[in-house]
Amino acid sequence: MNAGPRHRVKTMKLALPKFPALIFESMATSALLGYLKVQAYLSDELFFLFLSLFCLIFSLYYGLSGAWASILFAIFLNAMFLQNDFVDLFSRFYLELSFLMAAVTITAFNRSGMEKKTIRTELLNQVLNQRVERLNIELSEKNRALQDVFREALIDMESPRIMYQTIRCLEYIQDRKSLFNEILNILYVYCHVEKSCVYEFVSKNQFKKVATFGTSNLPENIRWNEQRLPEILRVAQRQKEIIVPMKFSNRFIMAVPILSTSGKLLYIILIEEVRFISMSDALLNLLKVAAFWMKSIIENQFHREEFLLLSAFQTVVVYRKEISKKIFRSSIMSHERYRLPYACIWIRGEITEAACREANSLVRIHDEFFLLSDTELILLLTMITESNVPFVLKRIQEALPHLEIGRETNVDSVYR
Repeated sequence: MNAGPRHRVKTMKLALPKFPALIFESMATSALLGYLKVQAYLSDELFFLFLSLFCLIFSLYYGLSGAWASILFAIFLNAMFLQNDFVDLFSRFYLELSFLMAAVTITAFNRSGMEKKTIRTELLNQVLNQRVERLNIELSEKNRALQDVFREALIDMESPRIMYQTIRCLEYIQDRKSLFNEILNILYVYCHVEKSCVYEFVSKNQFKKVATFGTSNLPENIRWNEQRLPEILRVAQRQKEIIVPMKFSNRFIMAVPILSTSGKLLYIILIEEVRFISMSDALLNLLKVAAFWMKSIIENQFHREEFLLLSAFQTVVVYRKEISKKIFRSSIMSHERYRLPYACIWIRGEITEAACREANSLVRIHDEFFLLSDTELILLLTMITESNVPFVLKRIQEALPHLEIGRETNVDSVYR
């Protein structure tokens, strides 16, 4: 360690500035006492008393250096202004001088010890502060590295893809309680959600908890007019859309309403708390995507029979041309409201149930088909990146070579 030389230099810097002041103050005090003695303002006893006090004060303030300086100047003053030599003075005032020397020595050693202890403590504090600063820098660098790794693992790697495949398996779960428990577990595994629950909208003024994950702080049953009802639930009930607060912390992040085909509120999935260390815009975006996937899959599963009533075919959901434009417009507006990416593909030719079933097997479960006429179909690719659209387009073209397939660029013209 190279700390030793630096410590000695620091000690010298702390000690050296006192020596000029010590010499100056000793000379000034000696001159003052000498002047008072010459002018006969002080008797021998009083002069000796002030001289002793002078030695004690300098020992107390300067330590050993002050003791040596005060003793030397005391001997000098005694030789100049007292008529007796030092041996005669010592023999006459032996007891007093012994007490004085003991007091000066003890005071000087104590003062020097305190000063050295203070210097060592200050140097130790400086060393500790330097180590703390280095640790803070290392922790900051590691924290940034961990955040980068977390962001990469959360967004750029396999986590969303695996989560999507897991969510797709939800369509095979028939029991609703098991379905909701699996959803909350998926949110915990892939989105770091520590606390979440599902409320069923029982009546106009009452919610009933049907599933929970973690130590939820919300009651089993809660009424609309109760103060403990989270505001995000009220907003979700009124708006019937996925609700994300403008200013979010790690609590009450999101509310996902589950609706019937007529727009009636059935359930609300409430994300109560996310790990605080995991909070980031990337995680919030992943939660939005997960909420959209879950909402789409759950509603499709709950109301498949109702959807089939709106469908032109029985084995695949393709919205009939009488209602397709209205539903298409609602889906597009929902994507634009939450700034979610989407793309549209048109298919022209003889639109048969077999062709629609083949196309449906090539896309994701939440992608939607809209029949505009007997010879034209629009496929809405929800939450798809621009770079993946050509691959989907090519895959459908290879599977349905007898149909004309292309990219729809003017979306507004579809539902107008």
